[in-house]
Amino acid sequence: MRRESTKVTRGLALIIAVATAIGLSGCGSDSDAAAPGTAGITFQFAGPPLSGLNPAATGGTTSAYAYAVPAYSTILSQRVTGEIVGDLATDWGYPEGDNLRFDITLRDDAAFTDDTSVDAEAVKKSLEYVRDGNFYLSSRFAAFENIEVTGDYSLSIHLSEPVANLPFVLTASGGAGFIIDPDAIDDPDSLENATAGSGPYVYSAEKSVIDTTYVYEKNPDYYNPDAVKAESLTVQVMNESSTVLAALQTGQIDVAQGSALTADAATSSGFDVYQVGGSVQGVGLIDRDGEVVPALGNVKVRQAINMALDREAITESMLPGGFGVPTEQILAEGQPGYDPSLVGFYDYDVDAARDLLEEAGYGDGFEMTLICAKTVGTCKSAEAVAGDLSEIGITVHLETVAVSTAAFDEKVASKEYPAAMQRMRTVASEFEPLIIPDVGGSANPFQSSDDEISRLWQEATEEIDPEAQAAIYRDLSALVVEEAWFAPLYVQSNIYYASPDISGFNVTDENALYSPIDVEGEYTWSK
Repeated sequence: MRRESTKVTRGLALIIAVATAIGLSGCGSDSDAAAPGTAGITFQFAGPPLSGLNPAATGGTTSAYAYAVPAYSTILSQRVTGEIVGDLATDWGYPEGDNLRFDITLRDDAAFTDDTSVDAEAVKKSLEYVRDGNFYLSSRFAAFENIEVTGDYSLSIHLSEPVANLPFVLTASGGAGFIIDPDAIDDPDSLENATAGSGPYVYSAEKSVIDTTYVYEKNPDYYNPDAVKAESLTVQVMNESSTVLAALQTGQIDVAQGSALTADAATSSGFDVYQVGGSVQGVGLIDRDGEVVPALGNVKVRQAINMALDREAITESMLPGGFGVPTEQILAEGQPGYDPSLVGFYDYDVDAARDLLEEAGYGDGFEMTLICAKTVGTCKSAEAVAGDLSEIGITVHLETVAVSTAAFDEKVASKEYPAAMQRMRTVASEFEPLIIPDVGGSANPFQSSDDEISRLWQEATEEIDPEAQAAIYRDLSALVVEEAWFAPLYVQSNIYYASPDISGFNVTDENALYSPIDVEGEYTWSK
């Protein structure tokens, strides 16, 4: 099996929408008669766009990454190497170390598909549209107090407070950097089944089938033609692992999200198999003040829960074959702030866990409810957690939500449940909803707060130097682990399959999201 890295990191979690099994005839790659490197490429994604094709409405999810990246340019771009480079921007940064102002100089040769210029006024309007809208990422732009146009192709973002890792936020990986044509912003309904960007491709509604197949045709006026190699890109919706493998084997798709269930078969069939990044699966011990279950207000109890979990056994049970890595922390190897010294912080030790419960005054155990979401596959892990905790006298009552992810989030946000299975973003700059009150929603429903955690978070967001910021993140991660706000279980790898006919495909621990376009051209897919 081809592994791009022996390390496993936690990238952005793949957000899987439920998709109906579909017929694949006519959705394959272009004719063999196409010149080398110019044929169309079809890649699989698990679900249709979460909320139409408006990138502002879906920004921050991998749905936007799959459906917006082909058609929209971003201010900055995170390459597969993890390096952040310019896309629409030619120059950017904080002037003279001022972390409350971010200056951007734009290229002057970019145009939207209606031939209007991507100038500073257009970028300003797009950023304000996200900031002022009721979108998933609007809160991330809330600190953009004033966006000042300083020239035809230059602007300054004046911040009300520092924004953690702002260059990353302005990339597709960060989710908020897609720039939309001002005319389309004035008519947002027009973005439901159309694109209005300045990117390498243009969505073709005529050739597409909503909820099934999304076709993007090459933009002849794209300002960076050397970065584009395929004449067309087609996103094929399917999420059943055996169907995905069959489509690869018959040549109907070229690149796909893989599964631990079919990885060996994909390797045997001659496909390149990549295992990188991933998301942390674990338990959010969200009632940290003991409002619903008083025992969880005691740090020794939360630490005992962590010690009682046999992470290696749970990981092997859930993800056999090395497609998961046990972890106690929610920062990931390969990400700024990851601390290898935290590995083994909570070694599996039932006796020590019982002793801690005794010290905390809960030697006879207690009862608690753990809520899980069947739609994202966390309930099997929850059953394993319940089994382990029973060994130290904690009785766990499982509540399963089978309707939708939104229904699960609503229940968690109700503050009726002391613990919830959580899939966690693992980029340190995006920890805020998990650890800071007044931000968390279903990520931090009880509005847990800790003065030292908040102080370290503030220091990290104010720090401009990446190395110094990473050092603060290490301290922050260590404190969160010590306070046992979570009981992480394992990092679930992202798995990808690529046909050997595809060149340029790559994913890494530094950027585990697959993208058909690299602004530098080196990692742009071709066939």
